[in-house]
Amino acid sequence: MTANFLEQSYTGRAETRNLVDEVVDAAFESVVSTMGPNSELALIIEKNKPVVTKDGVRVAKALDFNEIRKNMIASLITSAAIKTDELVGDGTTTTVFMVNKLYNKFKEHLNFTSTRYLDKLVRLTVEHLRSMEDIASRVIQLFRDYKTPKIQLRRGMGHPEDVIEVQSDIVFEGRYASPHLQPGTPRGVFTVNNPSVLLLDGQVTSLTSGHANAILNSLVVKVMRPIERKEGESPDEPERFEEIIEEGSPVIIFGRFFEPDVLNTLIGLNTHVNRLLKNPENAQKLYIIPFSLNVAGTAGGNVIKDLGRMIGTDIFSNFPDAETLEWQLKRKVESVNLNMLGVSFDASTDYYVTGNY
Repeated sequence: MTANFLEQSYTGRAETRNLVDEVVDAAFESVVSTMGPNSELALIIEKNKPVVTKDGVRVAKALDFNEIRKNMIASLITSAAIKTDELVGDGTTTTVFMVNKLYNKFKEHLNFTSTRYLDKLVRLTVEHLRSMEDIASRVIQLFRDYKTPKIQLRRGMGHPEDVIEVQSDIVFEGRYASPHLQPGTPRGVFTVNNPSVLLLDGQVTSLTSGHANAILNSLVVKVMRPIERKEGESPDEPERFEEIIEEGSPVIIFGRFFEPDVLNTLIGLNTHVNRLLKNPENAQKLYIIPFSLNVAGTAGGNVIKDLGRMIGTDIFSNFPDAETLEWQLKRKVESVNLNMLGVSFDASTDYYVTGNY
């Protein structure tokens, strides 16, 4: 039996190549087919029982070609993949994928010289990965110190070495919707204190007179002020009052996109408020800020929900009815920071709304 086993196990160069090709392709098809959201289920035998799985590790361990030579070749492929999973907890399928692609790329050019060259590349890669241990340790420590750290890796001419920075701010990308309704220095951070916030998850297409009046009621406040008595007037005369207009809270309107007609109406409304408050022409103030968020599709809706949770406000698809809008604008946010890149929050600060609910 020993002689027959050795005789059956012997293969020449051409047959070896065919065996390796067959095993590499079969391992690739079996393991890599389980990768990704559109992956396929694999049926394997585990402890003499059939198992249906998408786990690349289990599929790799279960590979059995029922032939000693093929199993030996398969073990060379899967052992590296399984070891990767044991060390880092993932990467089995990716390893099998890379083996297949590298093998098919170089199999026609493998000789002593090219093998030595590949060994050199592998050695340089390992040395480079070892040099990154400090970065990996730093990233691991950041995830221990922070629940959800925002990490940025800086490298390039200004940074001779890789530098990891932790940013405490949370940024929702966007831009001022109109050049006529933005601060005089838009590149810097523009802090709006105690504003009303309207968050619209959609394209802002219409703005009625009722909506404009509701916004106006938030921007200006009518106050009855007592009129001082003139000298010589009888104290028995009833007290008189006069109506004056005071500055109310600014309004920030977030949306995906603003139609030009809506922006024109808002520009006119901002000008009207300045006139009511008698602000001079050279000192016009910004009371309405339409801000376009850089979001799209369903994922964009999730971003807007996150922003809504940050500032504690309701979300509408477009301007709600005038009564609801007026009630919504009574809810004030402590402060909002805007710039040309978006709206930012300090992650260490709790944001909340004040006013009537």
